[in-house]
Amino acid sequence: MVPMKTLCVIVPHFPWRCEVLRQPALDGRSAMITYAPGPQKLVLDYSPELDGLQRDMPLQQALARHGKVELLTADIPYYRAAFDQLLDALETVSPLVEGPEPGCAYLGIDGLQLIYPDDGAIIDAIQKVVPRVFAPRIGIARNKFLAYLAAYHCLPSGQRILTGDVEAFLQELPCDVLPVSMKSKEKLRRFGLHTLGQVAALPQGPLLSQFGSEGKRMHELASTIFSLLHTTVSA
Repeated sequence: MVPMKTLCVIVPHFPWRCEVLRQPALDGRSAMITYAPGPQKLVLDYSPELDGLQRDMPLQQALARHGKVELLTADIPYYRAAFDQLLDALETVSPLVEGPEPGCAYLGIDGLQLIYPDDGAIIDAIQKVVPRVFAPRIGIARNKFLAYLAAYHCLPSGQRILTGDVEAFLQELPCDVLPVSMKSKEKLRRFGLHTLGQVAALPQGPLLSQFGSEGKRMHELASTIFSLLHTTVSA
């Protein structure tokens, strides 16, 4: 039985890329996109070269780290419309398209062999319909989760087809894929923990004592990744 395959397209810094699509002169300039869901202005997104920032960081805290930047006001309806257009473009490649959140889409690619003879042809077709400024990262694997990780680990405009020793690939993934705070990620690096494999190999106790509830979450997430992999393989 031929295993099913999923393709994931990721556009990191999607709001920023949308602004550059609308205003090409912004490309290469440092900027933050701000919004105000309450009385305080927060960072929605930022140009990729600005390190140490994260979404929903208070603007004043971000400016303390990067003071000489342009400030743009978020245009949420525009970003949503741009993502809808992206999904429409991807539907010209595959009829099975799902967009769980702006900047991330999944395509079902089984049964397309008569149109695209191999995975490389599908990737070429996607790159032709996605605006170049989005610099999409493309991953192909046997399920959504692995396809996402494959795409996440690519460079801008890069692609990865996940085959062979998948566990070795997961072992070496950086801890940045863990959905925890930037403070915790920085602390992991200070402890010399740089990969998922290193985190998964640790007992829960030390992580809990050093990171509190986030330590427990990190251990559970890293362990779950490998459990899911083995479940998928045995199935």
